[in-house]
Amino acid sequence: MKLKILMIDIGGWGGITHYTYNLMQALADNGGVESCLLTDRAYELDSLPRRFNIIKRPLKDREYFSMLMQVLEAVIRFRPHVIHVQTMSSARKDWAMFLLARIFRVRMVLTAHNVLPHEEAEKKAMFMKSAFGIIYACSNRIIVHSKFSRQKLAAIFKIDPGRIPVIPHGNYLFFRTREMSKADARRALGLGDDKKIILQFGALREYKGLDILLDAFSRVRAGNDAARLLIVGKPINLDIEAVLNRIRALGLEQDVIVKAEYVPFDDMQAYFFSADVVVFPYKEIDMSGSLQLAYAFARPVVCARSGGLPEVLRHKENGMLVKPNDSVDLAQGIEYVLSNSDIAMLMGEASLRMAKDDFSWDRIAASTISVYRDAVRG
Repeated sequence: MKLKILMIDIGGWGGITHYTYNLMQALADNGGVESCLLTDRAYELDSLPRRFNIIKRPLKDREYFSMLMQVLEAVIRFRPHVIHVQTMSSARKDWAMFLLARIFRVRMVLTAHNVLPHEEAEKKAMFMKSAFGIIYACSNRIIVHSKFSRQKLAAIFKIDPGRIPVIPHGNYLFFRTREMSKADARRALGLGDDKKIILQFGALREYKGLDILLDAFSRVRAGNDAARLLIVGKPINLDIEAVLNRIRALGLEQDVIVKAEYVPFDDMQAYFFSADVVVFPYKEIDMSGSLQLAYAFARPVVCARSGGLPEVLRHKENGMLVKPNDSVDLAQGIEYVLSNSDIAMLMGEASLRMAKDDFSWDRIAASTISVYRDAVRG
């Protein structure tokens, strides 16, 4: 039986939208399902070719009941066997939809890209944990991207691990739409050819360890006057002025470039082609989509041993794993990559091989279809 899957991505932009697009393309190629995406009218990837159906509605930043009616209309129109939720609106509202789905025996699959919200204030908000508890209890299957996340979800919410399949985050090779030399990429960004570029890319949030990174970079810069740090991403619940003040206090104004804004799809690749190493000094994390960007562009990485990251990085093969919340160890990891250009090149090549092989969307789609069939069986 060909299963009908309604995929829901309310936001229509950013990392989860990129993930959902690739998954749906791979599902379309598999042939085992008929899938349809429900997303916002301002869909970021509307210019890209697609092999799946799409329903676009005004969903983002709408009054909740109005948004929910749009979801209901799509469900009635498409009549799916399974609803697969990538993003919704807010856990403290969405719990009611999941509860109704459970009452009416609608099969729900949820991808928990993050088991709980990133920011402490959100985690501790009134009814937040209870809302997530209802959502997880009412989901037939909960997909996570690491064993770390499965253990965390099972422990906090007392969920049977058998209902929590681990499916890796797929590659982001689709961003690599054209090839650029490092020199061309740097010219496009106004960076010097003789510099060593350290890149942190993605939404700027407190948990990503910018404070740790700046202290580490200060150490790196003291021993390498060619080192430059490039911080790129849209600030979310982060005081960017405090970051800039910290850069000034460390005397790094000439050595740190901050581009505090969302980078559109077509502009993203220049940053990765320009980089010598990409860094992930996260204090805590479930999994990182930005890590897949670094792999897609064949870049060596330096990652904190946080969350699920050690499960998808091969230490000294495609990058370096360092202690979390430790600027000294982070600096040493960065220095090792920057000072060994031949090793860095081999690490980058290993990253690209992993993107193509370990994180293939064909494999991920096949695993996801198995989850759908399990959900339908109960």
